[in-house]
Amino acid sequence: MQNVYFHQSDYGRLLNLYNRKRGQDISKIACEWLNNEGQELWKHWIPEIARQKPEIEIGGIFPITGDGYTAAGLVPGKSGAKILCR
Repeated sequence: MQNVYFHQSDYGRLLNLYNRKRGQDISKIACEWLNNEGQELWKHWIPEIARQKPEIEIGGIFPITGDGYTAAGLVPGKSGAKILCR
């Protein structure tokens, strides 16, 4: 990350969300703010080169059909990893 900056109004919106969600997990409140209200702010922190990285397919090197390596947990594990990486 680079050029991380918060304007006073950004702090205000974050604190307002915190006050509305008081008592909830603070990391979930922060994630909600970053994913919703803060997205216009933080997307400028990510260097251009990082925004252009190609998407990779997790587990793509492991066969899930045929005579090769098989594992019952591969497909659910791949799906779970994909969700976590988002």
